[in-house]
Amino acid sequence: MAFTEQGVAMLSSVLRSTKAVKINIEIMRAFVYYRQILLQNQDLYKKITQLDEKINNVFQHLLNKIETKRQKTEPVGYRIKTKNDNS
Repeated sequence: MAFTEQGVAMLSSVLRSTKAVKINIEIMRAFVYYRQILLQNQDLYKKITQLDEKINNVFQHLLNKIETKRQKTEPVGYRIKTKNDNS
């Protein structure tokens, strides 16, 4: 799992220990550094953006497959026959 910059900022409001504050500051600095590198190198930015889109498409495809499988799955267990049940 990865944190977004906003997620780290939200985490900072919950964790208040000295160590947690220092770690959150370093993570935020890493985000700033990453953004500066991307702004300086537009080709790298384009490649990362394309890769991100591909990854999102793969995950969306997998989630759709899981949801389709979940909808097709029969419930597990015994069925109690009723008077109106023909099976």
